[in-house]
Amino acid sequence: MRDTLRGVAPKDYDLTTSARPPQIKGILQQAGIRWVPIGEAFGTIAALMEGGCYEITTYRVKESYTKGSRHPVVQFGDDLVEDLARRDLCINAMAMGVQGNVVDPFGGLEDLAARRLRVPGGGLSKSREIVRDDPLRILRVARFVSGLGFTVDEALSEACLQEAAAILEVSRERWKSELERTICGEHAAAALRWLGQTRVLFLCLPELVGLDGVLARQVGFASSGTLFDCSVELLGALPAAPLQRWAALLHGCGIPASLSWEGGLRLGRFRAEEMARRFKFSNEERALLLGLLRSLPQMAALAEAHSEAAQRLALRRLHDELGDALVQLWPLWRALAQARADAAWVERSFQCFLTLQSKGLLAVRLPSGLGALLEERFGLQREDVGRALRLIRERIMEESCPFAAAPEVYLQALEEDPQGQTLLRKR
Repeated sequence: MRDTLRGVAPKDYDLTTSARPPQIKGILQQAGIRWVPIGEAFGTIAALMEGGCYEITTYRVKESYTKGSRHPVVQFGDDLVEDLARRDLCINAMAMGVQGNVVDPFGGLEDLAARRLRVPGGGLSKSREIVRDDPLRILRVARFVSGLGFTVDEALSEACLQEAAAILEVSRERWKSELERTICGEHAAAALRWLGQTRVLFLCLPELVGLDGVLARQVGFASSGTLFDCSVELLGALPAAPLQRWAALLHGCGIPASLSWEGGLRLGRFRAEEMARRFKFSNEERALLLGLLRSLPQMAALAEAHSEAAQRLALRRLHDELGDALVQLWPLWRALAQARADAAWVERSFQCFLTLQSKGLLAVRLPSGLGALLEERFGLQREDVGRALRLIRERIMEESCPFAAAPEVYLQALEEDPQGQTLLRKR
């Protein structure tokens, strides 16, 4: 309904009725329509019809969540206006009849035109009641700010501030779902600033506490704002990929404690890992997030690689450590480099990366059986074989040894290398 009135194609259609779930099922069955009881206890039946799945929900007079639960306690009703009155926002408290008539008892159309977010009935008391029924609504408001660019009514903002602590009653999985959609929105910076003003952002993400007390220029950013300003503005320079945006938001969370860029990045990784576990990220999500953050101190190696040879070496070393995940780092590195007024090296490095990748000169792959030859030819123990192989890999990355050569070439190079000679003398 809301999207239709904005001229945006809706992603789904939700239907509402005074009929109770058993009646809904009976009507669908009589019409020959398949149905699924996806939330029958809460009043929702899904109708499976050509073109998609349509959720049909019984009118509700009341809907609230108990502490830590993901399931609402509902009281069914018989009146559409009563059902709309308990919705979170006026722009969501509208309905359209089968004849196309719009039911808008709370001024949702007016709010759409004014690009405003407020609760049905308005005022501080009603706003607090709506938030108390389900504190996650605070994060939903932020999501709408992020996605639509609307402003929040003063009464609703004040209600969210007064009820901020109630967010701690909500399950962390629900936090993650809403916050992830918020940080991926077009207006994410405005939404996060609003969440910061309500204190809810720092209750959900205590890792960000202190960022607004550090001037960005103290740690090398070009901005005259705070580190918090820089962190939220970074999001707009990235693709709407959740883990890249999480990394941008959290990258500096260790800086207030260390007041240094590199020290803060190292500490930030540990804090980000704590957050990922608290939010129940999957193992794959957590590994990628930490890989992105772990790469940031290594930006210095590329930034300081002024010659092509030094750039190639730095890229190979990074790829040796990070593997194919390296390709996912560039958007984040670009955004950070631009914020620190030094983006040219990123573009040079990226073009170098693409060239090496296309020519197969990025990843070092030693010929099979080289370790066995080292044991046989020089009598090296397993530990020293590992050291010898690492030395050969390093010489290939430095380009003092050729890529994809025969094993004998690498054995000869090892014998001629001063470090290799020291290693061989140990046998």
